[in-house]
Amino acid sequence: MERDLERYYTDFEPPPVAPTFYPTEEDFADPILYVAKIKSSAEKYGLVKIIPPKSFRPPFCIDPEKFEFTPRVQRLNEIDALFRLRIIFINKLVKFWQIHGQHFRIPWAENKYIDLYRLQKLVAENGGLRKVSETRRWSHIAKCLGFKSTAGPSLKYHYTKWIQPFELHLSDCNDDTGPSTSEDTKDECKNVPQTRRQSRMMAGLEKRRIKPIPSLDKSSLQDKSDHRTPIELVICAKCGHGDDEARLLLCETCDNSLHIYCANPPLMEVPKGEWRCHTCVTNAVKSVSTDFGFVDSQQIFNLNTFGDWANTFKQQYFKEIPTDVPREKVEAEFWRNVVDIDSVVQVKYGADLISSKVGSGFPRREDSLNGIDFKEKQYYVNHPWNLNNLPKLKESVLCHMHTDISDTRMC
Repeated sequence: MERDLERYYTDFEPPPVAPTFYPTEEDFADPILYVAKIKSSAEKYGLVKIIPPKSFRPPFCIDPEKFEFTPRVQRLNEIDALFRLRIIFINKLVKFWQIHGQHFRIPWAENKYIDLYRLQKLVAENGGLRKVSETRRWSHIAKCLGFKSTAGPSLKYHYTKWIQPFELHLSDCNDDTGPSTSEDTKDECKNVPQTRRQSRMMAGLEKRRIKPIPSLDKSSLQDKSDHRTPIELVICAKCGHGDDEARLLLCETCDNSLHIYCANPPLMEVPKGEWRCHTCVTNAVKSVSTDFGFVDSQQIFNLNTFGDWANTFKQQYFKEIPTDVPREKVEAEFWRNVVDIDSVVQVKYGADLISSKVGSGFPRREDSLNGIDFKEKQYYVNHPWNLNNLPKLKESVLCHMHTDISDTRMC
C-alpha cells in the first residue's frame, strides 16, 4: 500500500456525518422540487439524509419469512482497486515460480510482509535495479516501504531473487529467438556434472521423438538430411544447434528444447523437477485469473435466517455480544481487512434485489392490499416518495434514461 494512502486504511477516521434535512409537510409534497431546493447545500457531500415529516409512516410490506434471496460472497481484500492489482501481481509471481519448481512465499523484513508489488514499482520509478544499486537508493526504497533504512540490503536480495527473474521473463516475451551470444556463460556451465534429471530428460527422447522410418529407396538416398536420427531432430530453439545434449532441456509441455546457457537468464545447472520453455511459462502466467469481486452464495436466506447468520458471524469474529460491538470498531476492522493481503475474511450481503421479483418494503400495486390497513396501503402505493415511484417521476432524469446503469436497477 502506498504510504500516502495507507493511513486512511490502518488509522481510519470516520468522515463527518452526512447532513440531515427535515422537510416540512409542504416541502415533502414534491420530491423533485425539494431535492432542487437543497441541492446547493447537499451536493458537496455526495449524500444526505432526509427524515420525512412524522405523518409519513408507510407500512413495512415484507414478510421476513417469505422474503428470500441469494446473497453475494465478497472477500474484503478484493474490494479495493489498488489492492486488487497487488493480488494479481502476487498470484502471477506465485505461478511463475511454481512452474519453475520453487515454492514461493511472500518474504518478511522487520517482522512484517514486504509489499512486493510496491517494491517492484519503486525500483522501476527509480530507474531500475542497476541504477538503484549504483546510486545506493536501497535505503530510500526501504523508507518508502515503511522499513528502516537498514532493511535496504534485504529488499535488494528479495528483489533480485524473486522479482528480477520474473521481470526479465516478461520483458523477453517477444525476444526468444536468434543465435545465442552467451559464450562466456556456456563455458562457465560446461563443468556442470550430469545428473539423473539429464539422463531421464534425454532418454525420454527415444519415446517422445522416435517415429517409424520408411524403407530406403533411390530417391530417399539422394537426400541424407531427411533421415536424421531422433536426437539430431532435437535442436535448441535459441541457438539452433543440437549438440551438447547433456545440457539440452526438454519442455514438459510442448517438447521445445533449449540449452541451459541459452536460457534467459542463463541457467548454471539443469533445474530439478520439471522444466518449461519460455512460451509455456508465459502462457501459464497469462492464464492466472484476473477476475475479482463477488460470487453468489450457495445458500438461500430469508430476512430472519440472514439476521441470525449475521449475528452469529459477528459474535464469533469479535468475541462479543453482537449488540455490544460499537459501529466504530466494526468499521475500523473492515478497513484493516481491506488492505490485509493475508485476510481471508468474507462477508455476505444482498444486492441487485429486484423489487418486481422479491418484493419491496413499500406497498406495490401488484401486492395484495387487503386487510384493515387497505386505505393506508393504497395511499402509499401512489405516494411520490415511495422508492418504487421516485425514479419514475416524469420530472426525474432517471425515467429518461433507457440504458443500463452499473449496479443500479429501476423497476
